[in-house]
Amino acid sequence: IFTAYESLKAKIKESMFIIEQKSKEIENVQNGVKNPTDNYIQIEELKREISELTASVCQKESDIATLKELIERKEDVIIENNAKIEKNSKENSQLQAVHADKTKELDKIITEKQDIINNLKEKIENDQTKIYNAKSE
Repeated sequence: IFTAYESLKAKIKESMFIIEQKSKEIENVQNGVKNPTDNYIQIEELKREISELTASVCQKESDIATLKELIERKEDVIIENNAKIEKNSKENSQLQAVHADKTKELDKIITEKQDIINNLKEKIENDQTKIYNAKSE
């Protein structure tokens, strides 16, 4: 977009330079009138060229305005996306913190349950040993 903008800007500058040259040619032709008919034809040609170049400059200026609007819209989109990214990043951080807390809590519960299971296994083994010893006697 920026390169197109710069390119159009350069073309406008070039067109303005050509317009100035053609205006000078018209003045030179008007000042050095030798054959009025030839000069009239040249003047008309130069006026037509100036008219075309002026129309071209107007189109280029319109293109530049359109590109500027496009750039502004893109900048707005970028700003909106940056805000969304920041919001999502904050939410992600919050969710990670909640997840970490829940993970710690669940790890604690698992450890407690494993301790209970180990205690029950130990009791069962002790009871089985007692039963086995009682049967053996």
